[in-house]
Amino acid sequence: MKEILGTFTVIDGNLRQQTVIVSQETILDENGTLIETRKHFNLNNLEGEEIQRTEEPGILSRHDGSVLRKTGHVLIGDPTNETQRIRHRRS
Repeated sequence: MKEILGTFTVIDGNLRQQTVIVSQETILDENGTLIETRKHFNLNNLEGEEIQRTEEPGILSRHDGSVLRKTGHVLIGDPTNETQRIRHRRS
């Protein structure tokens, strides 16, 4: 099962803005016991290119090695349901 956790905006080297969809995949066994969770970061939609976090805060990398820089706050919740959206900023 894949659940959307939130979104945030990134810019690439050409200053083009894109949206990152943050989702979590949950794997349960046949008894419903949690086996594993995995966080995914996809560009522009849930099926978009998966990008990776780097050791440097606010920097993500694409498969071709180019970097994306996070801008703004994380908006928590499904982007299709505006009533559930919350702005979140880490301290």
